[in-house]
Amino acid sequence: MDNLVESFTKQATNARNLRAKHEEEAIRTMKQMGLASSTIQVSGASLQIVKRKTTSGLTWGFLDKEIAAWATQQQITPSQVQSLLRWLHEHRETTMTETLKKS
Repeated sequence: MDNLVESFTKQATNARNLRAKHEEEAIRTMKQMGLASSTIQVSGASLQIVKRKTTSGLTWGFLDKEIAAWATQQQITPSQVQSLLRWLHEHRETTMTETLKKS
């Protein structure tokens, strides 16, 4: 079962990568042909180039960097920043789930 899940995960990743590659190629071609603001019909679907906002993940590195920058502006000491980050790390929510471990 683990092998099947791993295989599907790899297939899904490969499919997403292939889709992204083709999407980039289609956008580039549309722009080269002067169709950047057009809607095209392909296989019964309407395709149009649009802007999409993507937010990066909220990571500990990001929090560390941004809280430190904010703290400098607010005249908060680096030790207070580290204390806050340590507290957040110690109190973050975790859940326990049961799983089967392959050995």
